[in-house]
Amino acid sequence: MNTSSPPVRTGADVACGLLLLVLDGAISLCAALFLALRGWSGAPDPQGSAPPPMDWAPVITFGVITGAVLLIAWAMLRGGWVWTAGGQFLAAGLLTLVTLLIAAEEWTTAHPAAADTPASAASPLPPAGGAWQGASVRHG
Repeated sequence: MNTSSPPVRTGADVACGLLLLVLDGAISLCAALFLALRGWSGAPDPQGSAPPPMDWAPVITFGVITGAVLLIAWAMLRGGWVWTAGGQFLAAGLLTLVTLLIAAEEWTTAHPAAADTPASAASPLPPAGGAWQGASVRHG
């Protein structure tokens, strides 16, 4: 019966975690740069009255990057590299947040009428500048 503990490699674990976090950041930065510059190559489109359709490319790109980071985190956790896995799980959480923010921004751009509902229509309170505000009450 072998009860030996796994080798302690905290220094290598932390160094590998930092290296992978830098790599994740570089890949995300390159993806953001390429997605931002992809519209500069073509001729400008005439502005129509309809809003543009939702652009799924940034959402899918950052979703795939997030999935790859999660797979690396899971593999590192299974291999016993807990510090590296922890850093990768944190990076995956941050990338998930970025992906959701990008999806919300793209949806707002594609559906301006749904996002621009007036606050007064949803509020049960009376309007702020009504005639009732300046009226004085006389007794007697």
